Amino acid sequence: MRRKRSGNQFYFGKSKKLSRSTLTGVFWGIGHTSTLFIVGMLTFTTIIGIPFVYSKKNVLINRSLAQVAGTVSFLFGIYYMYNLGINEGLFKLWVQ
Repeated sequence: MRRKRSGNQFYFGKSKKLSRSTLTGVFWGIGHTSTLFIVGMLTFTTIIGIPFVYSKKNVLINRSLAQVAGTVSFLFGIYYMYNLGINEGLFKLWVQ
């Protein structure tokens, strides 16, 4: 982006109006954020799915991976509910 000079004011980009350049910046931010989110989700989903793809021929390993993933997910949910309800004081709101 070239820095332009207009009288005593400096501005960046093609627009001289603050509202238009702000709107352009917001759209650029939304575009970058959504792109990074989508690419990140695709990457992590692929990484998580790789063990299941390679173990599809061996039913015992595939079933074991599924059970371990389910158990870890369940335990994390219990931990999260306990932390939110007891440690953060969410249940205190209902007891009072």
